[in-house]
Amino acid sequence: MSEKISIKKAATINFISKYITIFIQILYMAVLARILSPNDFGIIAIITVFTAFFLIIADMGLGSAIVQNKSLSDSDIKNIFAFSFYLAIIL
Repeated sequence: MSEKISIKKAATINFISKYITIFIQILYMAVLARILSPNDFGIIAIITVFTAFFLIIADMGLGSAIVQNKSLSDSDIKNIFAFSFYLAIIL
């Protein structure tokens, strides 16, 4: 499958996937708000904020950098994996 995707098409796909994810999260939170008590929903909302924050910090654009770099050695890949693993454990 060596078909090249244009930048416009790739950006459109990325845009759609991001906003579908956000839409699903809004629906999910609306359902939880109706099911849970206000106290329980508040706890879930706080946990969701921290989880999203830690996911942003843990990623730090490593995925994009790895995909764009065409000359990664096995040592580089092992070091990136170790770094992301230990960062995830710490967070």
